[in-house]
Parts: sequence; C-alpha cells; structure tokens
Amino acid sequence: LMFEGTRGSTAYLDIALDALSIRRGSCNRVCMMQTCSFDIPNDLCDWTWIPTASGAKWTQKKGSSGKPGVGPDGDFSSPGSGHYMLLDPKNARPGQKAVLLSPVSPSSGCLSFSFHYVLRGQSPGAALHVYASVLGSIRKHTLFSGQPGPTWQAVSVNYTAVGRIQ
Repeated sequence: LMFEGTRGSTAYLDIALDALSIRRGSCNRVCMMQTCSFDIPNDLCDWTWIPTASGAKWTQKKGSSGKPGVGPDGDFSSPGSGHYMLLDPKNARPGQKAVLLSPVSPSSGCLSFSFHYVLRGQSPGAALHVYASVLGSIRKHTLFSGQPGPTWQAVSVNYTAVGRIQ
C-alpha cells in the first residue's frame, strides 16, 4: 500500500496519518496482520518513506503543528502522548509528492485496510491518495482519495488481489 501526499501551494502542515492496520482474510472474517500507530519514536513498523530529490517527505510528529487551523491538534491513537506521520512541506515545492510505503503483505484474495487521516485543506492543491499494487506489476490501483476535514477521519477499504501486495 502506498500513501502519496502532495504539498499544496502554501507550506502548511496539512496532511497527517495515524492508526494504520492491514488485515487479511475473506474481508468478512479478517485476521490482524499488521498495525502501526507510529507512537514509538523512530519506529515506523517497517513502513518506509521514499526519499525524493524534491525534499518532500513524511516525518514522525508529536503534538500539534503549533499553528491554529493547520495540521492535526495532536495524535489520534494516543491523544496527548503519541506520534503520527506528517507530510513535511518545509523543503518541498508546491505540487511535489512524498510517498509512504507499507511492508509487503501476502494476500490470498482480500486485504482490509484501515487508517485515520487529516487533510485540513488550508493549502490549495494539497492531496492524499492511497494506492495498492501486486509486486511485479506496473499497474497501481487507487483505493482512496482524501477529502478535506478539520479533524481525524476514519477510512476502511478492501483490496482484492492474490500475491504480494504493496
């Protein structure tokens, strides 16, 4: 699974992720495969961000952005004490993307994926998309495109495929 965040036209910290989980099964009966709240400093639970020449990147953050109306007010999974992933716009130009990749997940048919996100919408052009693909395939499937909102929003999506998914 791949999160792709796009920096908007301003350098606001508008996009954040937390409480990610991947389950496999029939999508009716699922078993927990992997979960990550990003609450342990420097532990991304085998999720990785892909460095870009543009400087756009995902970073682990604790607390609020410090600016009213910008980014989340704090962590979703452990309010007041936990961490989350934030699209860091400092060194990126408008429209540049940063990618956060899941560990590879074997699937015999269906993966159920849930997470929480914030997309404040204060910066025109900011976007969040989630994709999945079978390793070895050049085709990626769009699973989700974020909508602006002022607070953490819950998402759950299913992806049907057989193979090693990322």
